[in-house]
Amino acid sequence: MNEITMEVWGDFACFTRPESKVERLTYPVMTPSAARGILSAVYSKPVEFYWQVRRIEVLSPIRYMSFKRNEVIKIIGKNSKPMLVEDDRTQRQTVVLKDVRYRITAEIVLRKGFKGTAEQLYEQAERRIRNGKCFFQPSFGLREFACYYSGPTESTPVNESIDIGIMLYDVFDLNKFEVTPKAEPFEERSRQLKDREYNLKRKGNEVLEKYNEQCELNERYEKLKATSNVQQCEIEWRTCENEKMD
Repeated sequence: MNEITMEVWGDFACFTRPESKVERLTYPVMTPSAARGILSAVYSKPVEFYWQVRRIEVLSPIRYMSFKRNEVIKIIGKNSKPMLVEDDRTQRQTVVLKDVRYRITAEIVLRKGFKGTAEQLYEQAERRIRNGKCFFQPSFGLREFACYYSGPTESTPVNESIDIGIMLYDVFDLNKFEVTPKAEPFEERSRQLKDREYNLKRKGNEVLEKYNEQCELNERYEKLKATSNVQQCEIEWRTCENEKMD
């Protein structure tokens, strides 16, 4: 399987946790959607392919920094009245990462109807990374946190294991690139940073299949509870699970 590997670094990064509301609290590591955004800033052809992030390696120690910033609490719309900053100003806390560096490994997933070859796209992507070209400046979560990038080096990842918790996988369905009036629900995944890196696998239909299988197991379990004794019910339950695992 062909893959693209690139290193990214910057002074600050903020990968905001969705549960932190208005106060920006960053994840301890880069999110898959942020990595995909960086790759798309360097090279993107939505009609022909999309990026599938496979692995993110943390190359710098995880360090935090917090500060407050002046922000406004209103949004100016098309027909909105002029806003007085002095009346609508507020201070909000931001917790960011500092001196970050990551190694991203991703693959190009071709869309149906693409008539070219994957090798063409990989060569173009590698050439753009090598020459420092991009469609717009990549960033680490917030536009003011610039992201710099290059090809892979021999840098050693940090040797640290932490529980990241529930992590936002992406805010878009990667199989759809058309602009639609109705937003698609985003996905959440539980991630764990183990032994220098965390691997990412696109679940898609696999998650739905496992969910349906679990629903079938639960339904069979309830039927067994109504017709069998507890011991027999537990035996049948384990048998059902083993059948699904096989």
